[in-house]
Amino acid sequence: QPEPQQPAVEKLGAMLIVDNAAYEYYHFNQATANNYAATVNRAAAILDGKAQIYDMIIPTSMEITLPEKYKGSTNSADQKKAIDYMYSLISPDVNKIDIYSTLMSHKNEYIYFRTDHHWTSYGAKLAFDTLQDHLYYAQHSDTSNLNATTVCDDFYGTSYSSSGYTWVHPDTIETYIDGY
Repeated sequence: QPEPQQPAVEKLGAMLIVDNAAYEYYHFNQATANNYAATVNRAAAILDGKAQIYDMIIPTSMEITLPEKYKGSTNSADQKKAIDYMYSLISPDVNKIDIYSTLMSHKNEYIYFRTDHHWTSYGAKLAFDTLQDHLYYAQHSDTSNLNATTVCDDFYGTSYSSSGYTWVHPDTIETYIDGY
């Protein structure tokens, strides 16, 4: 029996399936955004003089890796505007980490899983490198010597599990190991 054919685009509840990848819709909620910013500001006030606070608001794959030709037809809020809004409410005492620009500069790379809403190990490595640029200690970990090693080539994430589709190809999980 032939394998089911993958549709180019399929709307499936809170997900959009495009070219063998699942994307979750993002809906902006101003009250939730305000509460988030207030919580970060409260933590910064409580820890003032004791610890430095860092904040990294991470966009979903729909914002970063969804092909441009599909973005206008989605019912998903503009995450860049949402992030900018939340950052505008957060105290200047909080170090705001711009992961959005980093991820956008790598949007054609394998930074988010196709079958899950999380980023890949490579996406996490990019975030770690970006965070290090903002930390207040002089010594940074040099991640340029890390080699990617595949530890799983048949990963099916939560987006796959809730889609009910069987045509989705699995993701690959890699770890980064010191190349020395």
